[in-house]
Amino acid sequence: MPQEIYVLIVGYIVGFYMAWNIGANDVANSMAPVVGAKAVTIRQAIFIAVILNVIGAVFIGARVTNTIRKGIVSTDVLTDPHLVLIGALSAMLAASLWVNFATWKSLPVSTTHSIVGAMIGFGIIAGGFSVINWIKLAAVVVSWIISPLFSLVISYFLFKIILKLILSKKNAFIWSLKLSPFFIGSTVFIVVLSFLFKTPLGKILSIKSTDALMLAFIIAFLFGFAGMKIFKRFVKESNPHAAVGGVMGIGFARGFEAVNFSIVYKIMLYWILTVPAAAVTSMVIFKILQFIL
Repeated sequence: MPQEIYVLIVGYIVGFYMAWNIGANDVANSMAPVVGAKAVTIRQAIFIAVILNVIGAVFIGARVTNTIRKGIVSTDVLTDPHLVLIGALSAMLAASLWVNFATWKSLPVSTTHSIVGAMIGFGIIAGGFSVINWIKLAAVVVSWIISPLFSLVISYFLFKIILKLILSKKNAFIWSLKLSPFFIGSTVFIVVLSFLFKTPLGKILSIKSTDALMLAFIIAFLFGFAGMKIFKRFVKESNPHAAVGGVMGIGFARGFEAVNFSIVYKIMLYWILTVPAAAVTSMVIFKILQFIL
């Protein structure tokens, strides 16, 4: 059997290991707020995450995949298929090991940070510092900084709005039902626009911006009121009721004393360590696999 087949088999195994780690860490920290608020059970959260992860990967995942595949490391290094096989396997295994370690320490880290760091390690060990697309990498790093800050601000103001319009009212439940179409519709509106502008489906449809906005508004309107009807039925039949930045934003809205900064600092430390740790691990694994294969 050709050597590449063995690498492919190992790659599938490592891929499943990576998927398991994503479920244990990435999915866990993204679903933690709704589970913690008792809006859904753990079983329901897993079911929702499975469906949405598959939909997200199939329809929108290609853009991020292209950035990881050829945006971080120069394509000049990727001309040798054997080198690419070993490098990709090293990067995926290194990222998986780091996310697994962070999960063991009960800290949320990003699989994206891990795989980017691992790809940097592969690129440096295979072709030197010159093969890394530092401008593209800088843009990625800036997005990491903006993302939690952006979610912090949004969650802060959303919580203030909900507090004023719903939680401070005498009949909070009635007001939550009345305003639920707005919150559900807003979410659906953003999701539909992302599908129309950021996916292959959107390219095939080639809808104009104005038409896309109108279509997204109509779908959001329908889903908003349908969601309200479902919500009414769900509440009658059951119990009532981006992740770190969003949780912090809600904490700030309730006062700085509501935020456990020791945990926040620890999480941020692991975020900073993720890229170099994954890069070094990837370098070591790459050298070992290169020696064996």
